[in-house]
Amino acid sequence: MLGRLADLGGFGLEAAPALIRNGLLSPVHPSALARVVEAYRHFHVSPATGLAAAAARWPDRPAVVDEEGSLTFAELDARAAALAAGLHRRFGTGPGRTVAVMWPNHRGFAEAVAAVSRLGADLLLLNTGLAGPRLRDVLRREGVHTLIADPGLPGVGFDGPRTGDLDALIEEGGAGEAPIPRRPGRLVLLTSGTTGVPKGAPRRLSPAAVIEPFISMLATVPVRGGEPMLIAPPLFHGLGLLWYAAALVLGCPVVLMRRFDPESVLDALDRHRAGTLVAVPVMLKRLLACTPRRLPHLRVVLSGGSALRPDLATAFMDAYGDVLYNLYGSTEAGWAALATPADLRTAPGTVGRPPRGATVRIAGPGGREQPAGQVGRVLVGGG
Repeated sequence: MLGRLADLGGFGLEAAPALIRNGLLSPVHPSALARVVEAYRHFHVSPATGLAAAAARWPDRPAVVDEEGSLTFAELDARAAALAAGLHRRFGTGPGRTVAVMWPNHRGFAEAVAAVSRLGADLLLLNTGLAGPRLRDVLRREGVHTLIADPGLPGVGFDGPRTGDLDALIEEGGAGEAPIPRRPGRLVLLTSGTTGVPKGAPRRLSPAAVIEPFISMLATVPVRGGEPMLIAPPLFHGLGLLWYAAALVLGCPVVLMRRFDPESVLDALDRHRAGTLVAVPVMLKRLLACTPRRLPHLRVVLSGGSALRPDLATAFMDAYGDVLYNLYGSTEAGWAALATPADLRTAPGTVGRPPRGATVRIAGPGGREQPAGQVGRVLVGGG
């Protein structure tokens, strides 16, 4: 136990300079700190806590920028609180209920996930491309009580309570307060469904499971607090959700677009002076097919969600500089490895090194752990 504490202390000292640079360890006014502590006491480790804490620290800073304009952290948090009250009043949403959110990259997603987690309900994030029997099977198997779906999406065959008019619910909730849950709900992400119907991968987030790998990531990737971040992959996907959470922690305005269009993304990166872009490899390939832009503010490009081909990694860095980071993981296991630009220049096909808090081993015949240099099956216990 003492050895573990000493190890964590040493890691904290080692990571501190990077965390100071990216703003995670910036000074916090006592009144703001009190509101952050209160948010954690009420909502535990959840999207609701992340948003409420950001609203306490940076109330007037833009939180979300989309086609409708921008919302500050304080505005977004207030809308999420009113939406939570409206959901509880109309549908009885609370602990023991599962609420599915089916929304593209837009402020509505941020409002819905924060509202549901404020109520202690289980939160199921649905792929907006799911439809027909596959979608009905997921809703039935996961025991969904209420569906929150963007009205612009195709109709969903669901017999339970559903809504797409968030503004009406927010008005209904008004200044009312929803009951504070005794414990957080679970976060359920869907697997890719490569072996059949997508399955729910539930997680009940805890500080012990989150803090070490999260700090390890932020100490490695030079994302700066308050710097705009464009998240191109869907927020219902683990990659998009991970970096939305990081943006809340660092107070980064998040630029969201309902659909990926490479020219529009390049325009948005330039217009908002974004320092970070989150994308999947196929998006990077489409960006490279456009005429390269000069983007002096772009310092970090995070790739994940599928394999990053060595030639694509090299070509992207040749076009936009050594700003590319490759994140390797899965919905079930979480984050398993991270490759820096230096790693990718040395070995363009690498997925990098495991973060603290993750376990990776190579298993041979019979599941026995293989020694270094041997080939086998990669087993991951995620960060």
